[in-house]
Amino acid sequence: MTEVAALGEHEERAIGAACFAALDLLGLPEDAAPGIIHQEIHEFLCRQNTRAGLFRRKPPMPLGEDCPMALGSLWGRAVCREFGWEWIVAKRGDWTGLGIVDPRRKHLALALSYFDGLIKVHPESANLPALQLSNCIKAGNLPVAEDGALVLIAHSGS
Repeated sequence: MTEVAALGEHEERAIGAACFAALDLLGLPEDAAPGIIHQEIHEFLCRQNTRAGLFRRKPPMPLGEDCPMALGSLWGRAVCREFGWEWIVAKRGDWTGLGIVDPRRKHLALALSYFDGLIKVHPESANLPALQLSNCIKAGNLPVAEDGALVLIAHSGS
């Protein structure tokens, strides 16, 4: 069974700093509307994963290996702001991960892990692009689940 704990001060600071880095990368103000954030992340992923030029190479990754954490943190914060979800620490056995959950804890999205996978593919090739997942959350189009079930809806293999 997956256990849930509140974020510690370290995790909160790390997510906050990552959000600021992503806002800067995307050229967005801190108070950008969640819908704008989702669209800008989608457009960034499209640009980042489109091969161009004579050698059909992808552009260099801004923020290096911190880019998935930055975008995942910002995406997660936008979902939390728009839909009342919250950041949590999920634990199962020896595994621990940061994620966001809905108020009734039916669904769990491992936002950082999710973006670690998404950053490497064009949204059209992803199993579940971030913009599509945001729209599914908005429409309430998620798997049927009981309160507290923590059904995993986004992870590195999504």
